[in-house]
Amino acid sequence: MHPATYPLQDKAFFAILEAHPNLDDRDNRGKTHSLPFVLMGVIMALLAGRDGNLSAIHRHMKNQFQALCLALSVEAKRVISRAQLPRLLARVDHTLLAQLIGQHYGLSLPEGFVDWLSGDGKELRGSIAKGQQRGEVCVSIMAQVPAGVVAQTHYNGCKESERPAILNLLTDHDLLKRKTVLDALHFTPELLKAIQEAKGTYLIGLKHNQPLLRRSCFIQTMLQPPGFERLDAPLRKHGRQEERTYACFAIDTMSKAGRWQLVGMATLVRGIRVRRTLTGVQTSRTTSYFVSNQIVKTALEANDLYDAIRGHWQIETMHYCRNVVLAEDDLQSKLSSLQRTISNLRTLAMSLLQLLRPKNMAAQLDTFADYVHDLITFLKRKLVL
Repeated sequence: MHPATYPLQDKAFFAILEAHPNLDDRDNRGKTHSLPFVLMGVIMALLAGRDGNLSAIHRHMKNQFQALCLALSVEAKRVISRAQLPRLLARVDHTLLAQLIGQHYGLSLPEGFVDWLSGDGKELRGSIAKGQQRGEVCVSIMAQVPAGVVAQTHYNGCKESERPAILNLLTDHDLLKRKTVLDALHFTPELLKAIQEAKGTYLIGLKHNQPLLRRSCFIQTMLQPPGFERLDAPLRKHGRQEERTYACFAIDTMSKAGRWQLVGMATLVRGIRVRRTLTGVQTSRTTSYFVSNQIVKTALEANDLYDAIRGHWQIETMHYCRNVVLAEDDLQSKLSSLQRTISNLRTLAMSLLQLLRPKNMAAQLDTFADYVHDLITFLKRKLVL
């Protein structure tokens, strides 16, 4: 097994940004502030826990202006103004910025990588305009082991859909041939067929958005015994006890509609989660179904699917950290380009924090906020500055 790794660098990210003059579309004659310098200031502010409020980010940039100038050995005339900051960030080529961050700080998957990937989208709630129900959405593909972002993109929820965003992300980054877990939203013939033709493996949730297929699969679980079953040890957390059982069923010979004939459906996985009070009283019972093109012949192969379902929560954990620890949803701005730019920088901040493996991510942000020289030393060591 070849594990995913972070790429090795021989050049600071600040210098890499300076080498891309097309990162913003300003006329050179009107440039007062260096865009790479401003982006470094925003990254420092994010790692110091100032996310969620553009004014707080700007105050940190202002307070640490001299420290950043000294760290980068530059002679900036003055800090960017609060009014100018969003205007400049909105003019960043966020697509190019995302590519550069992915190349230098995203997880690198070797040819022999056999672990699972997870894909999902997260709404940037601060981008939702008044009277609208959707805003900008950040879509990520991440490795479950080790946990880290492999590829990322954005789309506008008012005009576009997550389905093509995920398909394009998998296609553009040559990930169709990998093993991928996705939510039921992506249970479409187009995506399943693309993964099957690329000789990849999918494990996709099956819910009521495919009622006929779900009913057929449910009947299949009643007509045949499971090939393999597993009962996980009960977990105690949040004042309750949780039990999970898994079972898999062969569905390769099951009758299916014509549009599913070429997608290679082979296995149905059923997961049952039962929650009880600590005294043993059942409070809830949830049954979930997943479909995969992986043929299961051994208990080891079945356990691989079961673990992938549990591992899919890694991406929800990442979304939780982005929202609760970094306060992603609190950043209010209707400028889509600004939201995407800071979202990309937030991904970089998350990748850097994961390299530290802190026991408490919020506490690490507080440490960086209190000891700016420790933050600068860390950014230099990781070749950001």
